[in-house]
Amino acid sequence: MSTQSHIHLDLPENLSGAPEGAPLATYGVTERLQIPEFRGSVQRSLTGRPFFGAVAGENGKPRIFRHFRYTLLVNSEQEDLLGDLLGSAVLLVDNRHPNDGEDHSSAIRAMRVMEVKHVRDLGPMLDDVEVSIYLEENQA
Repeated sequence: MSTQSHIHLDLPENLSGAPEGAPLATYGVTERLQIPEFRGSVQRSLTGRPFFGAVAGENGKPRIFRHFRYTLLVNSEQEDLLGDLLGSAVLLVDNRHPNDGEDHSSAIRAMRVMEVKHVRDLGPMLDDVEVSIYLEENQA
């Protein structure tokens, strides 16, 4: 997979047709941060012996959740659309995905929009703004 200058992010019902099969809306990326999360705990028996527990995947190994924070370059209409997605379950294709025109289905992730924050205006005469979004993985 190659690194692109955009992500695909939209509601599950808004997928493009073949060959891409990706969420319809695209947003330009200026900054990307992948945030891995591990859920586990250590408890002790009455004798002090440690017991380790963790959220496990299908293979029995501890599950690592992958969350993302992006800074996006958008216009004011796109900023409003992102604000409307706050709290919604969405589909994401990270900016590390196949080239445009190729099948994106293997790169689609189920996420939930947890934060949408206006970062800055790019100038008084420009309609473009930077917006920060935080997405948490939304699948078991």
